[in-house]
Amino acid sequence: MNTMSLTQKFRAEYAKGIVPAMLKAIKAAKRDTTIIVGAVLAITYKHQAAWLSTIDGIGILGWVIPAVIDLAMLRMLGIVQTAGMKRPAKRGALAVFGLLAAMSAAVNIAAPGAVAARVIFGALVVVAAAVKVVAALVGPDFDEMEATETAAQGAAPADVDEVDAELVAKRKAAAAKGVATRKEREAREAAEKAAKAEERRLARELKKLEELAPTSPGHPATILSANDKAVLAEYMAKS
Repeated sequence: MNTMSLTQKFRAEYAKGIVPAMLKAIKAAKRDTTIIVGAVLAITYKHQAAWLSTIDGIGILGWVIPAVIDLAMLRMLGIVQTAGMKRPAKRGALAVFGLLAAMSAAVNIAAPGAVAARVIFGALVVVAAAVKVVAALVGPDFDEMEATETAAQGAAPADVDEVDAELVAKRKAAAAKGVATRKEREAREAAEKAAKAEERRLARELKKLEELAPTSPGHPATILSANDKAVLAEYMAKS
């Protein structure tokens, strides 16, 4: 049996370590992002609250408003970092997080005090938001992982042990399954979006039909069932 060269061994071991390294990086990104955002919110809280509480009509609520905004930012952060969450929910949470971060940065800059301090507090919020955006993009690239694994498999000798061959096959199947699952999820989301668009179109056509129908009790259009109206509306839309 041929022995593997150092390059072949390195490629094989590198392919084995892809998944553990990715999982470790994802966990570390989520943990560190939460710590960074939480620290920034804690640092800037007093700066905002001290100024807001001096504004006429706000008073003691000035200490509550920044806390509400900070808690909302942390909640949005949790939604974005939750695995398996629907993409529309994550995109919405990220957009709300950006809006809240802009509000917090604006208050920090508008608060009275030394210009340097105001700039620093505002910049901290912007940095926290930027870190959050980058962390939200962290995730496995299944195509790249499969390509790396395929290269490692191609470097192995032809007479590789049966155990190694079975392990390679399992990893290749798992990578293919991941790609198929992602494509299936994307196709399902596209189908749901198209179905909702069709429902909205039929609703608009039905509304037009009802607006055009006479209101006299004896008119045939007023005694149509809801199903008949929906069918008629669909027919009108296609004609």
